[in-house]
Amino acid sequence: MDAGAHETLRAPARSTIADSEALIARLGVASPACDLLLPTKLKGRQLGGTAAVIQMITTWRRLCPDGRIRIHLGPHSAGETPNHAIDNFLEADHGLAAWCLDQGLSDRAGTPLADQATRGIGEERLRRMDSVDRARRGEKVFGMALDESVFSTPPLLYQKTNNGRPEIRSVGGFRDLSEELCRTIAPPSTAHGGWIEQDVHNIATLLRELFQNTHDWARRDPSGRTLHRSIRGFRLELQGVEMSALDAMSAEDQPLAEYVEHLLPHRGNRLRLVELTLFDCGPGLAAWRLADQDVQDPTVMDEDEAVTSCLRTHFTSSHDNTRGGGLHHVLGTLTDLNGFLRVRTGRLHLYRDFAQLPYDPVLSADEPFLQDWQSRLGITPSAMASGTFYTVFFPLRYDS
Repeated sequence: MDAGAHETLRAPARSTIADSEALIARLGVASPACDLLLPTKLKGRQLGGTAAVIQMITTWRRLCPDGRIRIHLGPHSAGETPNHAIDNFLEADHGLAAWCLDQGLSDRAGTPLADQATRGIGEERLRRMDSVDRARRGEKVFGMALDESVFSTPPLLYQKTNNGRPEIRSVGGFRDLSEELCRTIAPPSTAHGGWIEQDVHNIATLLRELFQNTHDWARRDPSGRTLHRSIRGFRLELQGVEMSALDAMSAEDQPLAEYVEHLLPHRGNRLRLVELTLFDCGPGLAAWRLADQDVQDPTVMDEDEAVTSCLRTHFTSSHDNTRGGGLHHVLGTLTDLNGFLRVRTGRLHLYRDFAQLPYDPVLSADEPFLQDWQSRLGITPSAMASGTFYTVFFPLRYDS
């Protein structure tokens, strides 16, 4: 088919959660051959925007298996060679994720770009994920696995074993990784001391508990079949948010705006937030539980109950001593951090603001667990999204 005949969905350079959710909704009615035109770089990024773009891309790949990734490069692109454009695109986190899922790139018109150059640049960036120092770019660290390839495990989250097969880091290994990540995204300065010990421990807990779920359940579908074109990993970034950004945020991503507005008065007009995302493009949190229960044509409430049950019980369902003590440790960690949690999986778009709704383990059975992003009155179905994305925010704090 001629390139021009393909349906094309164009993603804006501006990246917000709301923008990506609008695109995910459009993908629900797109053809299997719909192309996705992506910006080389994301601009005007808001909190959670990059992670949301990556989930939109994973959703496109699942719903449009015959489509192609196009980038803004054409025969008359002034001052930019194909290799330069490819390099810029693959240095961006959303660009690398798109290439891993598509294994090819095309220009604006749909003409395939040189596969050898694309593959070389993409594989080199994946190789650089073997250490925090090589994976970092300023105040950001991105670690990703591409299953069914030599890059099948994100090295930062795994450790070598005697049998040659990598396994998830031990508790101590995640503690070491957390310490290195903290130093990297926010090194001590003359104005501050170092990270407080509890926060280093808290980040290690989040990484370990949330990634364990991804490792266990996201690489196969409920029938046990290995998923094709599967990525998973984490993204850590230090974000600055100013009071002037609240109006735009309130109009698009109200729960997150309320969280920031609650914290800002205690920290002046500018807030430094750590943003941590654990992600995969697996079948979604509810899929395994609903398959076990043989639920046919599940409603969104069935999904919500399955996800809640999974999150409450999953982390205590194994005797593996590399795991933590259960989801209550994650919730307690987010309470201690004055954090915020966004969970996007299947038709669910959920959150919890721990600064305004701390987790109380004594009352946990009776209190609301996660709230709906769109409504305070119940669960509203969102467009079907691929995988499971956990995004956590919490304010930066130092020992001084």
